[in-house]
Amino acid sequence: MPFRGLPVHIVEIYRASIAPGSPAESLLNRQQPILTMDASQDESWRTLGLTDIAIAASLRDSALMPLRFGGKVAGYFQVSHHRRGPLPFSDSELRLMNIVGNQAAAIIENALLIQQSLTRTQHFEVLSHLVSLSVSSNTLDEMLKVSIQELVQLFQADAGALFLVDDTRSQLRLHRDSLTGTGSDVLKAFVELEVAHADDHAMAGRQPFITGRLSLDSRALVTYQPLAQVLHMESLMVIPLSMREKLNGELILGSGRTNFFNDYDLQSFRRLRDNYRLPSKTLKPAHKPTRHYANNWSGWLPSHG
Repeated sequence: MPFRGLPVHIVEIYRASIAPGSPAESLLNRQQPILTMDASQDESWRTLGLTDIAIAASLRDSALMPLRFGGKVAGYFQVSHHRRGPLPFSDSELRLMNIVGNQAAAIIENALLIQQSLTRTQHFEVLSHLVSLSVSSNTLDEMLKVSIQELVQLFQADAGALFLVDDTRSQLRLHRDSLTGTGSDVLKAFVELEVAHADDHAMAGRQPFITGRLSLDSRALVTYQPLAQVLHMESLMVIPLSMREKLNGELILGSGRTNFFNDYDLQSFRRLRDNYRLPSKTLKPAHKPTRHYANNWSGWLPSHG
């Protein structure tokens, strides 16, 4: 959202994570304005994880007006600092802020609906293309390559790669033909990821996850360190590909931008995956080294029936 009166470097870091079931989520669900004379000392700002921002920006008298639509709070409209000095907000100011907040919420809701409609259209086009690939004469390697390219473009990622289970070694191996990205360092980073964490990648029960600050995420950095060190990636979306409770592969999409992927992206990919099936008899491996991938990947290729 745009800001007026805050330095650019503050705006760039102005964000907070709201975990499900957290005190911050409970505060949001109250759908009440948050008024304070000193944001840096306010308990509600602390609950939302905004205290450091308030201190860095020297925020004093501030109001956070809830932006409501769909029965939920999507965020806040913030007003801070009376020009005449720190003052409580008057009833007339609060009414005006409430009107502006409601108008802003309606605009945001309409924009999200348009964005979701465009996204659904894009997903349909991608799925249609992938289905057409499944009935073409393309080899397995060609299908995987084009599929990852389509997904990288769909989610506007900087790079993407597919790891497939190698049954002969019981570990995930990089499918190099599907690697998508620019520069020689892309291959280097994903090869290092394959070599350094072969055993870790073979673990059962892996779950999808998203990180927006890989360089600061100790949980993700342990496994995906080469992507942070070599490619300076900050955002990752990692999707295990399973069938009958067996890990068959792993898709990784990455971006150098912070907090780039979100839960909606994860849900969108799951919808694509759930509608993306192909009987294994239609697979056409290009050469013997990739033949042992066929059965593992077949549960994730598109159905045309």
